[in-house]
Order: sequence, then structure tokens, then C-alpha cells
Amino acid sequence: MDKNKLKQIILKSFDIDSDVATFVELKGGAENKNYLFKSFDTTFVARLYGKTHSAKGIRDASSIKNELKFMTEMQKGIYVPDVVKNRLGQYYVALQEDNFSFLVIMRFISGANPTTFDDNLIAKLADVLGKIFTMSSYFKVESMTEGLDIVSRAEERYQRYLLSTNHQDDQIASVIHKLYQEVKISSHAIPKLTKGYIHGDIKLQNMIVSDSGQLYLLDFDDYRYSYLLEDMVMTVMLNIDTKGLNLVRSGYLKKLIIEINQPKLIAEVESSLLMLLKARLIYSLIGLIDTNHSEKVLEIISDIYIKDQIIK
Repeated sequence: MDKNKLKQIILKSFDIDSDVATFVELKGGAENKNYLFKSFDTTFVARLYGKTHSAKGIRDASSIKNELKFMTEMQKGIYVPDVVKNRLGQYYVALQEDNFSFLVIMRFISGANPTTFDDNLIAKLADVLGKIFTMSSYFKVESMTEGLDIVSRAEERYQRYLLSTNHQDDQIASVIHKLYQEVKISSHAIPKLTKGYIHGDIKLQNMIVSDSGQLYLLDFDDYRYSYLLEDMVMTVMLNIDTKGLNLVRSGYLKKLIIEINQPKLIAEVESSLLMLLKARLIYSLIGLIDTNHSEKVLEIISDIYIKDQIIK
């Protein structure tokens, strides 16, 4: 979108002063665009949502409304950016653009993305996961179609893998088959897990440690209705192909488990976390094979922490 047009939409739709400085595009975001801008002493982020989400399909007003409602609800227990309401009291503005469908304005968080895991960050992450688990247990939104859970997605990808010609490497195939059999044996525990809304994309790139030391969670675009334990699984397993960005390959899985203090989450971690980690690993490994990155698969299954704590 033309930046001058974006400025006019913001001035027309929000109670933001006309002294708006130049828009600076922020890095990241394959589907959405984020622009930094200032109005006097206040810095904002303008987020333009793409018309489609890679997993959910076409974005509509209900989807955006639910995402922002979930995000603001989480403010009761964790740090997330403040969303600025427009002149109509809504959290978004619908757009008539070729590539973008909605505009959302948030207050900018001054701080930095953590680039590695450490003990302090793990303690804060454990606290965030426990609070999301608690709050999501009671949170309700407008009706939303439930997607496939981790085990179902792994099953679907595994069956496709069996039909493909991409399982010629005996070492890789034996690991994937072993993981699959272990998941099948343990999957009876799945229906007993607590369901609710999850963030779905907790990773270093979606965190900011503010100048005053608080951990802020960003980008709720992948929120969905699922097993609440899935947020912990995704936190552990995202960026699996990059050792320094992945929690388990950085050696912090045991520390994270120790730091969890939400009683019901602790119980579900003990009963089902390992099974879900195995299912997510199946999904990730086959995804890398499908994109011709078998060398990465070999690197992952040879990783000391992956072998010791997930494959076993």
C-alpha cells in the first residue's frame, strides 16, 4: 500500500494527531506488513493483514476480531502490545486493497528481540505459558472451526510420506517410523487434554524484552482452538532446523519443564508432552524431507538433545 494512502486512512479512522512522521517498514512477516510511525512523542506500529492466512485461508472480520479479542484478554496476565481502538470503538479497519484486508494499530514496545535462550528467559516463558493455559481455559470467542491437532497433522503427513518416494534414507526412515509407532501407542491420552485458544507461534522472533525487562508476546496471527498443551509444544519445537533458535536444541527443555508452576499444566506435561513432541518432530522432519532438506533432517536426528530428550 502507498504510504501516503496509509497515512490518510490512519488519520481518518483513528484519534491520532496529524503530525505523523515517515513510515518505516519493519522486517519480517511473510503475509502481513508492519510499519513503524510516530505521532509527536508516541510511537505506533501499523499492521496490514494480508487477505489470506497460510493455514486458515481467507481472513474475515470475525477472524481478526477474535484474534484481537484473544490478544487483549491475555493482557490480564501477560504482556502484549496495546491495540488502539479506532473512532468507532473497534480494534481494526477493513481495507479495500488488492493485497491487504485489515489495518490494526498497536503501541510500539521499546526493547529487543531475544536472540538466544537463557535461564532468565526460560523462567519468564514458563510463567507466560502457565498464565495462557489458565486464562485460555475460560476464554470464549465467536464460533471458530477447529483445525487438526498436532497428532492428526503428524498422522496426515506420515501417511503421505509412506506413499511418496522420499523415504529412501534408511536412517531417517527408521527414526520416523519409530516415532510414529510410539505416538500411536500413547495417543489415547489426547482426548483427556484441556482445550482452548492458544497463541500457536511462540518463538524468539515473536518476543520482545522491553527496556524495563518485561517479556512481551507478539503476533497472535496463528491463534487457534486446540489442546492448550500445544502452546508449550510449539514453544519447544519451532525453529527446529536452526540450533541456536530452537529451545530443545539449545538445551533448555528440562529447565522449562522445571520452571512450569501451573498445576494442571504440570499434570498434562507429565502425561502427554513427550508424545506431542514426538508428533511435532514427525511433522517437522517430513516437512524438511518434502522440501529437499534431508541433510537438515540428519542434523536434527543426530542432535544430542533431540536424541536424548525426544527420540530416546
